[in-house]
Amino acid sequence: MSGVICGISILALTAVEGFNGLVIFSSVYGFSLGAYNYALKVYTYERVRARHFPRAWSFIQSSQAIPLFLGVPLTGKLQFIIPPTRTYKTHLVTLGTKAICSYSKTCSILTNPIQYELKVPM
Repeated sequence: MSGVICGISILALTAVEGFNGLVIFSSVYGFSLGAYNYALKVYTYERVRARHFPRAWSFIQSSQAIPLFLGVPLTGKLQFIIPPTRTYKTHLVTLGTKAICSYSKTCSILTNPIQYELKVPM
């Protein structure tokens, strides 16, 4: 549920006007993002238990860093290739880059823990 609230608040960011709106946005987004991270940590702990938790949590943290390592440099290079004008082309390319990075993150999260969990004896 907290992931849905994060998404809705990001979509509502375009309609925010003024300082009070930004304070409300940052409060809602920060609270829901914190709830999502805590729920993810608790769920991971439930699945792998205390013995393998540090390894599993470090794997999840590294898979969450993939979009940062790929998306930020790629977006920077795309801004030099495509001049930053006020056209929809720049926004679509940036959105496509973020979508590709999020897709790669989702695939790595969904496939590798299943293989990892099967190899770990309980």
